[in-house]
Amino acid sequence: MIDGGTLFIIIFGGSVILTVTFIVLWHILHFILCKKYDDLLFREPYFRLTELAVYGSWPLSLFRSMGYILLLGVPSLATKRRFKNVVIDHSKEYLLVLFCKLFLLICVLDIFFLLGMIIGGIVSSFPN
Repeated sequence: MIDGGTLFIIIFGGSVILTVTFIVLWHILHFILCKKYDDLLFREPYFRLTELAVYGSWPLSLFRSMGYILLLGVPSLATKRRFKNVVIDHSKEYLLVLFCKLFLLICVLDIFFLLGMIIGGIVSSFPN
Protein backbone atom coordinates (compact mmCIF):
# COMPACT_ATOMS: atom_id res chain seq x y z
CA MET A 1 0.00 0.00 0.00
CA ILE A 2 1.21 3.50 -0.79
CA ASP A 3 1.67 5.78 2.20
CA GLY A 4 0.21 9.30 2.30
CA GLY A 5 3.48 11.12 1.52
CA THR A 6 4.18 9.08 -1.60
CA LEU A 7 0.61 9.49 -2.81
CA PHE A 8 0.84 13.25 -2.30
CA ILE A 9 4.09 13.42 -4.29
CA ILE A 10 2.52 11.41 -7.13
CA ILE A 11 -0.61 13.55 -7.24
CA PHE A 12 1.21 16.87 -6.79
CA GLY A 13 3.94 15.98 -9.30
CA GLY A 14 1.35 14.78 -11.81
CA SER A 15 -0.61 17.97 -11.33
CA VAL A 16 2.45 20.15 -11.93
CA ILE A 17 3.48 18.20 -15.03
CA LEU A 18 -0.05 18.24 -16.44
CA THR A 19 -0.46 21.97 -15.75
CA VAL A 20 2.80 22.87 -17.48
CA THR A 21 1.90 20.63 -20.44
CA PHE A 22 -1.59 22.18 -20.52
CA ILE A 23 -0.22 25.74 -20.67
CA VAL A 24 2.45 25.00 -23.27
CA LEU A 25 0.10 23.01 -25.52
CA TRP A 26 -2.59 25.70 -25.20
CA HIS A 27 -0.19 28.39 -26.40
CA ILE A 28 1.03 26.24 -29.30
CA LEU A 29 -2.53 25.46 -30.37
CA HIS A 30 -3.45 29.13 -29.89
CA PHE A 31 -0.74 30.19 -32.31
CA ILE A 32 -1.69 27.59 -34.93
CA LEU A 33 -5.48 27.79 -34.67
CA CYS A 34 -5.76 31.57 -34.53
CA LYS A 35 -3.61 31.88 -37.62
CA LYS A 36 -5.73 29.30 -39.41
CA TYR A 37 -9.30 30.14 -38.31
CA ASP A 38 -9.41 33.83 -37.38
CA ASP A 39 -10.34 34.94 -40.91
CA LEU A 40 -13.18 32.43 -41.02
CA LEU A 41 -14.54 32.43 -37.46
CA PHE A 42 -13.38 35.50 -35.51
CA ARG A 43 -16.19 37.77 -36.66
CA GLU A 44 -19.86 38.32 -36.13
CA PRO A 45 -22.20 36.31 -35.75
CA TYR A 46 -19.91 33.81 -34.01
CA PHE A 47 -18.55 36.42 -31.59
CA ARG A 48 -20.37 39.46 -30.26
CA LEU A 49 -18.94 42.91 -30.96
CA THR A 50 -17.63 43.30 -27.40
CA GLU A 51 -16.00 39.86 -27.57
CA LEU A 52 -14.25 40.83 -30.79
CA ALA A 53 -12.71 43.79 -28.98
CA VAL A 54 -11.85 41.95 -25.76
CA TYR A 55 -10.57 38.70 -27.28
CA GLY A 56 -8.35 40.56 -29.71
CA SER A 57 -5.34 40.72 -27.39
CA TRP A 58 -3.47 38.30 -25.19
CA PRO A 59 -4.23 36.80 -22.58
CA LEU A 60 -7.97 36.95 -23.25
CA SER A 61 -7.38 35.78 -26.81
CA LEU A 62 -6.72 32.36 -25.29
CA PHE A 63 -10.49 32.08 -24.76
CA ARG A 64 -10.93 32.52 -28.51
CA SER A 65 -8.51 29.69 -29.19
CA MET A 66 -10.29 27.53 -26.59
CA GLY A 67 -13.42 27.89 -28.72
CA TYR A 68 -11.47 26.73 -31.76
CA ILE A 69 -10.04 23.80 -29.77
CA LEU A 70 -13.55 22.77 -28.75
CA LEU A 71 -14.71 23.12 -32.36
CA LEU A 72 -12.04 20.70 -33.55
CA GLY A 73 -11.88 18.40 -30.52
CA VAL A 74 -15.57 18.13 -29.63
CA PRO A 75 -17.54 19.61 -32.53
CA SER A 76 -20.92 18.52 -31.17
CA LEU A 77 -20.35 20.66 -28.07
CA ALA A 78 -19.04 23.74 -29.88
CA THR A 79 -21.68 23.81 -32.62
CA LYS A 80 -24.58 23.82 -30.16
CA ARG A 81 -24.08 27.39 -29.09
CA ARG A 82 -21.32 29.50 -30.58
CA PHE A 83 -20.41 27.99 -33.93
CA LYS A 84 -23.83 27.05 -35.29
CA ASN A 85 -23.87 26.00 -38.96
CA VAL A 86 -20.06 25.91 -39.17
CA VAL A 87 -18.75 23.03 -41.25
CA ILE A 88 -15.02 22.33 -41.18
CA ASP A 89 -13.40 19.55 -43.18
CA HIS A 90 -11.47 17.47 -40.62
CA SER A 91 -10.09 14.97 -43.13
CA LYS A 92 -6.89 16.93 -43.81
CA GLU A 93 -6.46 18.11 -40.22
CA TYR A 94 -6.15 14.77 -38.47
CA LEU A 95 -3.04 15.71 -36.49
CA LEU A 96 -4.51 19.04 -35.40
CA VAL A 97 -7.74 17.36 -34.27
CA LEU A 98 -5.68 14.77 -32.39
CA PHE A 99 -3.73 17.49 -30.54
CA CYS A 100 -6.97 19.31 -29.69
CA LYS A 101 -8.40 16.11 -28.21
CA LEU A 102 -5.15 15.49 -26.36
CA PHE A 103 -5.31 19.02 -24.94
CA LEU A 104 -8.87 18.46 -23.71
CA LEU A 105 -7.85 15.13 -22.15
CA ILE A 106 -4.95 16.81 -20.35
CA CYS A 107 -7.36 19.49 -19.12
CA VAL A 108 -9.72 16.87 -17.65
CA LEU A 109 -6.85 14.89 -16.10
CA ASP A 110 -5.45 18.05 -14.55
CA ILE A 111 -8.82 18.79 -12.97
CA PHE A 112 -8.94 15.25 -11.52
CA PHE A 113 -5.42 15.61 -10.10
CA LEU A 114 -6.33 18.95 -8.52
CA LEU A 115 -9.47 17.42 -7.04
CA GLY A 116 -7.32 14.57 -5.72
CA MET A 117 -5.07 17.06 -3.95
CA ILE A 118 -8.07 18.84 -2.43
CA ILE A 119 -9.68 15.58 -1.28
CA GLY A 120 -6.34 14.34 0.06
CA GLY A 121 -5.93 17.53 2.07
CA ILE A 122 -9.41 17.24 3.52
CA VAL A 123 -9.01 13.55 4.38
CA SER A 124 -5.61 14.08 5.99
CA SER A 125 -7.08 16.71 8.33
CA PHE A 126 -9.48 14.17 9.85
CA PRO A 127 -8.34 12.55 13.07
CA ASN A 128 -7.53 8.83 12.79
